[in-house]
Amino acid sequence: MLAVGLTTVIGFLLGLIMVLHRSIWPAVMAHGFFDATTFALLPWVMDFLRDAPKLLGH
Repeated sequence: MLAVGLTTVIGFLLGLIMVLHRSIWPAVMAHGFFDATTFALLPWVMDFLRDAPKLLGH
C-alpha cells in the first residue's frame, strides 16, 4: 500500500513539473534523479531492513 501511495505522489509531482515548465524534459530529469537516488540508497536500505530486528530488540 505504501508503494501505491508513493507512486501516486511521485506521479503527481512529475505531472506538476511538466505543467509548470510546459516541457517534458524537466520531469524526465527529475524522474532520472529519483531513480538514481533510489538505486544508490538501495544497499543501505537492504542493510537496515536486515538489521532492523536487532535494532528494534526482536
